[in-house]
Amino acid sequence: MKLLSWNCRGSGGTTIATLNCYLHCTGAEIVFLSETRCGGSVADKRARETNLCNYEIVDSTGRSGGLWLLWSNNFNIRVTKKKRHLIIAEVQERSGGSEWLLVSMYGDPARSQNRSISAEIEQEISNQQRPACILGDFNAIMRSEEKCGGSSSLGPANVGFKVWADSVGF
Repeated sequence: MKLLSWNCRGSGGTTIATLNCYLHCTGAEIVFLSETRCGGSVADKRARETNLCNYEIVDSTGRSGGLWLLWSNNFNIRVTKKKRHLIIAEVQERSGGSEWLLVSMYGDPARSQNRSISAEIEQEISNQQRPACILGDFNAIMRSEEKCGGSSSLGPANVGFKVWADSVGF
């Protein structure tokens, strides 16, 4: 099983063709897209143009945000929570296997909401007796080696993210 997470910064232009190329090259069967910057019928139309049969969408707010979770017919996926920055789903391969929790998130670029998003994720995974996979764009880094340019020190928001990630066992 292969998963793909991509902050696509808009679903227009060549994004869908590029995504389909990624799907072909990687064999990914579950995809999380963040910052799609669209919603409603436009998002629905574009999601149907992908090489994946199933999807769940969180509409953007104007030209900001937007989340898509897409998956192949090889999986039974039941979305249990959808919010502006988060899609949580129960996942099981149709061929059997154990059920696991998928948490797909996009951290707030302004970081003002990230503490509540992190708390919600922590609550979701701590209440589970099954494995959890968390993916997405946290808009934070854990080590200065993860970025190029600028200061090599981690700012307070990144230090807070690292402490949180360590506390939940990333």
